[in-house]
Amino acid sequence: MVIDRVAFGNDANVMSSGSRWPTMPRGKNAVNMSKIIRFAMLFFLLAPSTLLLSGCPKGIYGSVITPEQLSGVVRGKSTKLEVVRILGEPDDEKNFGNGREELSYVRATVGTHYNFGGYGNYKKTEFWIMIKNNVVEAYGERDIQ
Repeated sequence: MVIDRVAFGNDANVMSSGSRWPTMPRGKNAVNMSKIIRFAMLFFLLAPSTLLLSGCPKGIYGSVITPEQLSGVVRGKSTKLEVVRILGEPDDEKNFGNGREELSYVRATVGTHYNFGGYGNYKKTEFWIMIKNNVVEAYGERDIQ
């Protein structure tokens, strides 16, 4: 192994400019340390507070079935096509055979606080419509996990 140049003693810390240690830039390239410190303090004070103030998104997400919409769905009379026209495309559709199928509309209600394991006030509800031979047989609402 060949070593071209080794600096020992006083020569070890000499920079190419002849100076022993690097210096801070001066003039238009100078960095104002008080601005950097002020920015860092502001960042570290505001970042946690934005997390605390933002909280969780609260509200109702998914399919919301209103009483006005539901009044247009009549047991024994409304067809699947009419239901989809009134309520929109279902979130899930199950076919049980023998002309029976179920349309599902899922709604999630999110509360106002957050537990580190999950949402504190979180509820998921499914509005279902049972259809037999292309006509509404029954409908209702159930809580789901």
